[in-house]
Order: sequence, then C-alpha cells, then structure tokens
Amino acid sequence: MGIETRELSYVYMKNTPYEKKALDNVSMNVRNGEFLGIIGHTGCGKTTLIQHFNALLKPTSGSVLIDGCDIKDSDQKDLRNKVGLVFQYPEHQLFEETVYKDIAFGVRKRKYDDNKLDKKIHEVIELVGLDQSILNKSVFDLSGGQKRRTAIAGVLIMEPSVLVLDEPAAGLDPSGRDALYKVLTDLHENKDITIVFVSHSMEDIALMCERVIVMNAGRIYMSGTVRDVYKRSTELTGIGLDVPGITRFMKSLHEVIPEIDGDIFRLQDAKNELIRLFEAKKC
Repeated sequence: MGIETRELSYVYMKNTPYEKKALDNVSMNVRNGEFLGIIGHTGCGKTTLIQHFNALLKPTSGSVLIDGCDIKDSDQKDLRNKVGLVFQYPEHQLFEETVYKDIAFGVRKRKYDDNKLDKKIHEVIELVGLDQSILNKSVFDLSGGQKRRTAIAGVLIMEPSVLVLDEPAAGLDPSGRDALYKVLTDLHENKDITIVFVSHSMEDIALMCERVIVMNAGRIYMSGTVRDVYKRSTELTGIGLDVPGITRFMKSLHEVIPEIDGDIFRLQDAKNELIRLFEAKKC
C-alpha cells in the first residue's frame, strides 16, 4: 500500500498570533513494501508529516492519498487500521491495566470471540519478541524497550499494511535498540509490512533504511538512496545534520588512500572494504 502527499501544507493555530507553518508544499511518496527513513533536526516537520498519514492531522492545503484515495474522503477507522502509527513516547499509547488489555483494546470492537482474540494477542507478542509472561504485567512496570514493543504490538494486532514509527529508539540503551531493530527488520522482511522510520540519528537511518527523505524547515530538502544522500555531506552539515562517524572515518582514509571507497555509511560495509583493500595489497 502506497502513501502520497501532494503540495501538502499544514499550519498550527492558524489565524492566531501563534500561527506557525510546519509543512510547506511537501510532495513525497512512500512506496509499497519499502523501508523508508525520514530524517531532520528537531522542528523540521517530521512528526507533523507522519501524523497526516493516518489522518491524525488534516492538511491546511494540498492532499494526502492512501492507495490513491484522498484521506478527506476515507473512512477514518479503516484508514487507521491500514496505517499504524507508533508515537515517540510509548506512554502516550499505553493506558490499560495490563499488557494483555492494552494490546486487545484496538480490536475489541471487531467482536472476536475470546479464543481468537487470545490467539492474536499471543501471536503479536511473539512477533515483537516479548515473553508471554509479560501479558499480565502492568504497562507501567515495563522497561523502556518493553513499552516500545508493547505499543508496536498494539498497532500490529490491527494488521496494518504500513507501520510508521516516530523516533522508535529514543531513550533505549544499545541492547534495547538492537532488539527493537531486529523486530522491525523481521516484520519488514517476513511480514511484508511497509515501514516508515522517523529519526534524528544518521547512524540508525543508515542501518535500517533503503531510501531516505531529508526535511528542513517544513520542506523536503533532499531524497534518494541512503548512499546518494549521505554523499552530500557538506549540504547535510549546512542544515545541522551530519553523516555517520564511520562515513567521516572512511572519507578521511580515502584522502590518504584513494583506492578506498569513502562513501560508506555502515560499519559492516567499512569492514568489508578494508578487508578488500588488505587482500588486494597482499596480492
């Protein structure tokens, strides 16, 4: 399922002294089946943009199309089943007494019998890599990573075609982040879910995404494959972003050893490039 915005603009508190234009003529698309990254510094419009994808916000002007249908003409409940949004702070989505009840909340109105509902809850808990024993715990007794994955489970039980995540690794330690990213990779590869991944981390975008959209001041600043975008390091620096540390390292090596590819943005690719060079020198 694809998402498209056409000349989308959004103004907060329009016609008041506090009016602020958060999106300015944004035209972009999310291709069916891709893992898309959206990046930019705080206040660039990332979160405002994705809140249009399931009609939490409605355009001030322009349009948003889901599978070719304008969200203004779509059934809101059906739309939010298709496009699942996980907020930056999972506490904003978790409110029931237990994990089980929280995950079940979104599908209660579907009138599943108890056995089918129970089966689906256990399936999504397994999908997000949590132990079944967590189901009877209070959502407020969970770790940050467990809360994040519980929030994702509560969205997945709705069986969305698109999963949109706003800063999913915020506040997680490295092990929690790695566990979450494995879950997302598995969902994308094995469940054929389109994923939109919003982050301010250039390293995380490089690790997870195939294509990236860079936002600045409410506009699309650049877009393309991660490699093509990260090559433009001077422009990225100019808007307050930076390339991953491994890219800076490889670029500095390239200046000394021209045979080295300096446009590398993943640690494993850097390792492979250095091994390649070492093997070539041995020969």
